[in-house]
Amino acid sequence: IVQNVAKIENAVHSLIDSRASHTLSFHANQQDGDDAVDSSPPIVTSPTLRELLRYEIETDINPSANLPRLREKSAAMGLLWVRRQFHYQTSIFSNILDVPEIHPTARDAVVAAYSEVYNAFHGWAVQKIFNYSFQAAPEAEVIYRFMNPEYLEKVTNAALRGETEFREEEAPHTPAQKEETNLHDPDENDDGEDAVESDEDGDSDASDNDKEDDADASEEDKAEEEAYDINLDYVVNANNPQSSEGCDG
Repeated sequence: IVQNVAKIENAVHSLIDSRASHTLSFHANQQDGDDAVDSSPPIVTSPTLRELLRYEIETDINPSANLPRLREKSAAMGLLWVRRQFHYQTSIFSNILDVPEIHPTARDAVVAAYSEVYNAFHGWAVQKIFNYSFQAAPEAEVIYRFMNPEYLEKVTNAALRGETEFREEEAPHTPAQKEETNLHDPDENDDGEDAVESDEDGDSDASDNDKEDDADASEEDKAEEEAYDINLDYVVNANNPQSSEGCDG
């Protein structure tokens, strides 16, 4: 991929340099004829892929008479093989998902992807090299273990539970989604109601305890008042001779 991207970059730089040269020349001619023309250097933008391919046709890098044959060192050739390489990688990962339902092993999945994308464009020698490299293809479990271990664990647990189909539910990411999930989750609501009831029970118990404490305090105050009254009567009677009848000394 890097080698083919380098072909595209070289062609882009070549087109930008060509545009810059023509723009600077045109700008200089305008300044010679009109003093009011802006003297700031012109801006040259990067080309689109269509403009890049059109540039290679106009400059005979890939003449229209030779199409669809492309020159090896051209941007068109680089784009073609980058697209094939991305197609190959996508097919591999797509086939890995079908192991073992459609493809018995990961090696079979890779071979199927190669046959779909590259087989028609590689010669005998390159095909042999690729087929030999397929022997080192890791098993699907190893691929998942490094690329998506959480998904592997969920699928494994689902298989151990005897589930034939597995659908991964997307977890809420935002606070609003989490709140909406809690509203639709009866367990969460029950827990919330239990917590409210628990708080209410706690408040009720505390109120009852406060009432009992107040009752105890009032009884103690009443007993103290009665004792004070008794002592007060004794003191009054002791100091009053008329009321001391029946009392000794």
